Amino acid sequence: MSRRQVLRLIPPLLAAAHALVPPTASLDAASLAAPPAPRKPPPAPSKPLPSVFSLPAPSLRASLVSAAQSMNASGLNHGTAGNLSARHGDGFLITPSGVPYATMGGGDVAAVDLRGESSYYGGLPPSSEWRFHRDVYLNFPEAGAIVHTHSPYASALSCVSGGIPPFHYYVALFGGKCVPRAAYATFGSQELSDNIVAALREHGVCACLMGNHGVVVVAASVEKALALAGEVENLARMLSIARGFGEVQVMSDEEMEVVLAKVKTYGKKDVDLGCMCEFDRKHRIVPPPRGDA
Repeated sequence: MSRRQVLRLIPPLLAAAHALVPPTASLDAASLAAPPAPRKPPPAPSKPLPSVFSLPAPSLRASLVSAAQSMNASGLNHGTAGNLSARHGDGFLITPSGVPYATMGGGDVAAVDLRGESSYYGGLPPSSEWRFHRDVYLNFPEAGAIVHTHSPYASALSCVSGGIPPFHYYVALFGGKCVPRAAYATFGSQELSDNIVAALREHGVCACLMGNHGVVVVAASVEKALALAGEVENLARMLSIARGFGEVQVMSDEEMEVVLAKVKTYGKKDVDLGCMCEFDRKHRIVPPPRGDA
């Protein structure tokens, strides 16, 4: 190609290059000399992070993981079924959805805010049953922890109407005259949550069977809730065995009132009689006098 032919190609090439530059990209000397625009700061959060998220609570997270692993090791649960939570700050910490407990770490535990829209924080979403955990904490201020299991005998019993009647005095450990059965509803649904709260409130208890599902126990701590979940399973097993021998005899309401009064002082070292009604004082557990007093 001759020099003259090359020179003829330059104007159309420059025109094509100019067409490729977007209109906003001005390459004049003034724009090149101007200082770069200051970088905008990130937008401030619409509300401060809740304490349930801002406080890691490593010991509480570790307690949840340990309890979840113990729950499976003891036979109270299997696989990734069940869930545990503990109240913390303005919300609660809860085991994540679908994570094997054997490999779960404290960092996997999710945090849910009890305020507003119940937002969760953390890398993993909370258990699919987060709704009834939230509603129990909102409706029962004394609740410090919740354990939900699929323990074999209690879960089997949840498929039969009636719950656990007062066939044994240990039923009183849960604060009432029975361990009721909450009506069935789809897992994870608001209806199931409403049924659980209604059963706990109506019977004044800290545990109930979940119809065709499992068990939920409420207590002051994760360790206490897990221990009580074991008691529910033990009662369900005893009831199943008893029914194999014949008609199960249940205690009267009057006797259960006495048992409930005794349970209030069960395992207590120091009892403040001034805070007890006359009936409870009459039926309290009275130890023998101390010989080294």
